[in-house]
Amino acid sequence: MRHCRPGSPRFGRVALIPEMGALKVRVNFCLAFRLALRARSVNPGDRIRGAAQARWRSRPFRIFLPA
Repeated sequence: MRHCRPGSPRFGRVALIPEMGALKVRVNFCLAFRLALRARSVNPGDRIRGAAQARWRSRPFRIFLPA
């Protein structure tokens, strides 16, 4: 049985698995955010980024604990 050692091509492929997972999470978040904006009839021209940053500064943990 081959071992997955640093420097081997197999190690490089295995090391990419967490990066692919992080990319998938980011893409899914962006798609869900766009869907939520469309459901609330928010125009893309609105100042979403500024409003989100202002809310983050005022209540940063509200995103993780919404209730």
